[in-house]
Amino acid sequence: MTMSGNALNRLQKEINELRLCKNILVVPPTEHIIRGFMFERTPYKGLFYFWRVVLPLYTQWPVVTLSYSERLAKGSYIDLSELELEHSVQGLMEIIAHGELDALREIRGPQEFLDRFGGPSAGEGYTPMLSPFDAALTYCLVGNIPFCLDILDDFGSEDLHPGLVDLHLSARDLAREMRIDPSSGERKVKALEMNNIERFALGQTMSARDGDGFQSDG
Repeated sequence: MTMSGNALNRLQKEINELRLCKNILVVPPTEHIIRGFMFERTPYKGLFYFWRVVLPLYTQWPVVTLSYSERLAKGSYIDLSELELEHSVQGLMEIIAHGELDALREIRGPQEFLDRFGGPSAGEGYTPMLSPFDAALTYCLVGNIPFCLDILDDFGSEDLHPGLVDLHLSARDLAREMRIDPSSGERKVKALEMNNIERFALGQTMSARDGDGFQSDG
């Protein structure tokens, strides 16, 4: 087992609420937002950064991005070498227990995600801190279809940048489909979430959902 994997296992045993899903220590239940903790490698053997991670379950990115995340422990290296592991795990437990776990519990759904990361103009549909596709689908989930379509239109009409061509084309297609059938947005979210549940091995953290794959209000 890797040093970071060993440390995450130790943290999971000490904090029973958390669930280790691949390389993320996830805070359940997962509804539309992935919340947890993970390590980032550094160039130095045995030394890692420790992150509080937030990621929409409906993201189109195939890997964990840290756009909505924060490096903890004041950005200091965490030594996971055999000699320092016990001391480091105890320090990380203190960090998680004293505020960081509560902070993640508060970002449970799309509205909380938008409130936390959308910025002061989120009520006007301007969310520079969010990637366009994440923002559009978040507005879709909170029921603001006009803002969703505006963002998809703007992003889809931009020049096709290398590495983002598929996203631009997907935005165009989704905007067109949603104008014909607004429920296309929810189907897009559901398909992306199903892929990410498998990709990040989140099955054990999922909350109960209705037959359409969305959280039931009942």
